[in-house]
Amino acid sequence: MAENSDKRGSANYPGKDGQPVSIRRRNHLLVIGIDQYAHFQKLNNPVRDSKGLIEVLTGRYRFEPDDVKTLFDEKATRESIIDVLDELTATVTDKDNLLIYFAGHGYFRKEMNTGYLIPVDARKEKFSDLIPNSTIRDYISAIRAHHTLLVVDSCFSGSLLHRDAEVLQIKALADKVDRFSSRWGLAAGLVERVSDGPIGGSSPFAQSLITYLRKNDSPRLPVSELIQYVSKITTYNADQTPVGGVLDKTNDLGGQFVFDLREAVFNEEETFWQATVAKDTLSAYRDYRQKFSDGKYRSEALSQMKLLEEKQAWETALTRNKVSSYEDFLEEYPTSQYAPEAQKRIDALLHPTVVAQPAVKTPVSPKVNFPLPEMILIKGGTFEMGSDNGKDREKPIHKVTVSDFWLGKTAVTVSTFSAFITATGYKTDAEKEDGSYIWTGSDWKKKAGVNWRCDALGKIRAENEWNHPVIHVSWNDAKAYCDWLSKETGQQWRLPTEAEWEYAAGGGSEQRTIYAGTNNESELGEYAWYTKTTNDKGTRPVGQKKTNRLGLYDMSGNVWEWCNDWYEDYSSSDISDPQGSEKGTSRVLRGGSWYDGAEYCRVSNRNGSTPDLRVSSLGFRPARTP
Repeated sequence: MAENSDKRGSANYPGKDGQPVSIRRRNHLLVIGIDQYAHFQKLNNPVRDSKGLIEVLTGRYRFEPDDVKTLFDEKATRESIIDVLDELTATVTDKDNLLIYFAGHGYFRKEMNTGYLIPVDARKEKFSDLIPNSTIRDYISAIRAHHTLLVVDSCFSGSLLHRDAEVLQIKALADKVDRFSSRWGLAAGLVERVSDGPIGGSSPFAQSLITYLRKNDSPRLPVSELIQYVSKITTYNADQTPVGGVLDKTNDLGGQFVFDLREAVFNEEETFWQATVAKDTLSAYRDYRQKFSDGKYRSEALSQMKLLEEKQAWETALTRNKVSSYEDFLEEYPTSQYAPEAQKRIDALLHPTVVAQPAVKTPVSPKVNFPLPEMILIKGGTFEMGSDNGKDREKPIHKVTVSDFWLGKTAVTVSTFSAFITATGYKTDAEKEDGSYIWTGSDWKKKAGVNWRCDALGKIRAENEWNHPVIHVSWNDAKAYCDWLSKETGQQWRLPTEAEWEYAAGGGSEQRTIYAGTNNESELGEYAWYTKTTNDKGTRPVGQKKTNRLGLYDMSGNVWEWCNDWYEDYSSSDISDPQGSEKGTSRVLRGGSWYDGAEYCRVSNRNGSTPDLRVSSLGFRPARTP
C-alpha cells in the first residue's frame, strides 16, 4: 500500500500480523547547525552532521521534507531561533511529534548553575545574547506535540536534563511507550566539553547517532534504545559521556518518542536480497550480511559465500598449477566437486608424460633514477580488528587475516612526491581546483593556491622542509602516485587496505598496542606528533619519533593517511584480506594527525572523507604487494 503523506494521524502502521498498532503522526523536524561563529571559535562539523541527520530521517523514517526547518550558520541567530520556536508553538498540534536538533557551541555558567545554547551572532561575555536552557524548556512545555525530543550536540548540554537523568534501560514495546506524551532529551555530554571531530569528519556523538539510525532495521525504534547505543559508542570514541532521559520541568507523561521506519525501508530486505542473488558475488553477499545482521536470508548468504570461496580457491589453484596448491585445496575442501580433478592434476604433475616447455624468465624491474619510498616487509597474520588490546572500540569486532605485504617506513615525503610531479607533470586536485584547507590558528579555511608544495599554514616550503610528509593531497592524488610507481618499476604499488594499515600500526598479530608503539597515553609523545607535541603548529619531519614494534614511523599522528577502502560498516564475520566495498562515497582515513588529540591516534580509530579532500593534516603511505 502506498504512503499518503497528506494525512495526519489517519493511517495506521501495520504490526507483525498486519494489524494496526499505533497512530501515524506528523513528524516536525527543526535542525540548527553552526560552524561559522561570528565571535566564538569556528567549528568543523555541525552543519555537515546536521545535513547527515536530515538525510537519514527523511530517507528512512517518517519525516517528510516539507516538515523540516533548518537554520544553518548565519541564519541561526538568536532572533531566528526564537522566531521558529514561536512558529512551532503556534502550528504543532497534540497529534504531531517534534524533534529539535542543535549542533554548535554551548556554555555553562557556574555561578548561576545554568546552561546556554550559543547562537551564531552571540558576543562573548554577553549573556543576553545566549539562549538559556530554561527558555528552551519553556518552549518545549508550551509546544503541544505528543512527543518532543531535543537532541543537543554541544558542550555542557547535559544540564538540560533532569538531575537524575541516566541512559535508561527501558525494554517496553514501542507501541506501549508511544501512547503517552513525552518530553525527552539526548545530550552529547554531561556538564562537560565535547568533541567536534576532525575536519571533513563528524563529531563522535553525531557519528554514533546517525550510524545507528542508518543501521536500524526495527520497524519501530523507541528513543531509549537509541540512547543506549549512542551513549555506549560515543564513550568508546571520545572522552565524553552522552546522557538521555526526561527533560526537567516539561510536563512529561511517561511516554517516549518512537522512530517509525518507512514501509519501503521496512520491506527493503526482500528487495536487497533479490539484487544480491542477481549479482551472485562474494562482496554482494557480504554486503547483505552486514546490512541485515539478523536477516532471514543470512544463512543462505553464508552458504553462497562458501561456494563462491570454494570456486575462487579452485581457480587460484589452477592458476598456480602446483602440487602444493592442489594439496592445499583438497585439505580445505576434501568433498568439493573439484576434488577429483585436483587429484588428477597432482598425479600429472608428479608423473609428467610430456616434455616441459622452457621456462620463461621473469623480467627484472628496471632501474629507476628517482627515490623510492623505503619499505618494510610486514609478515601476515591474524588479529582482532576494531579492538584496542581487548577494549571494544569500533564494532563489530571481528578476526581478520592479512597476507604478507610491504608498507612504507614513513609517510610519503614532499621530496619523494616531487619526483612524481617532475616526471609526469601531474596536476593535483588542489592545483586543478581551488586549493586546500589550512589551519589558520582558530579555524579551518580553504585557501586558493595551496598545494603539495605548501606547509600546514599554506606557505611554500623551503627545501630543508621537504623531509616532512606531503600534505594537501587527495586520495585521487595518492592513487595516481602509486599507479606511476607500478608503471615505472613493474611492481604492484598501491595504497594499503584498511585492514593492512590497522594490522601494521598495532604491531602485527602479537603484542598489539592501542597506539602505534605503546599502550599508554602518557608515553604517546615519544611515538607521535599530535596536539600535545605540536601545539597545533603543523607537520614535523618523518622518522623523528620512536617506531612501533615493526619499525614503522608515525603510524599514530603527524598526518592522517589515506587507505584504499571505501568507508563502510565493519563485517560481523571473520574474513581474510578484506578489500572493502566496490563503491561508496568516502575513502578511509587512519592514524590521526598533528592537529588531533590522543583519541584520534588510536590504531583502531577510523574516519573517512570524499576522495577529492585535501587538507593540511592529511597525507599517505604506500603499500606494495610482494
